[in-house]
Amino acid sequence: MDRTPLFLTFGSPLDKTAFIFGAQGHGTTEARESLAASVQPLIQDYTYRPDQWINIYSPWDIISGYLDLYDLPGATNSRKVNNLKDPEATTLLMAHTEYWNDGLLVRTLYDAL
Repeated sequence: MDRTPLFLTFGSPLDKTAFIFGAQGHGTTEARESLAASVQPLIQDYTYRPDQWINIYSPWDIISGYLDLYDLPGATNSRKVNNLKDPEATTLLMAHTEYWNDGLLVRTLYDAL
């Protein structure tokens, strides 16, 4: 991951897909659970992550959200998800597209360069 210093997500539905994969695992075989874990390496082990993962979200965005299924509660690893709430994406049903026009996304990318 040396070539990828920042993993930036915004408007991301990753938490919803992680939940769906996990919910499907109840009552299934160990082989299926292993397969589900293997296709989610960002959940499986912090070594698969870049040094920094920033997720920009808005509580008004019905598609995305705060990513909390990728880290254990109380995790202190430096590679855990840093969730940043976008204060300018506030229009219900439009917040998902407002990230592109807000300063937080641009500042985050600029700071990473």
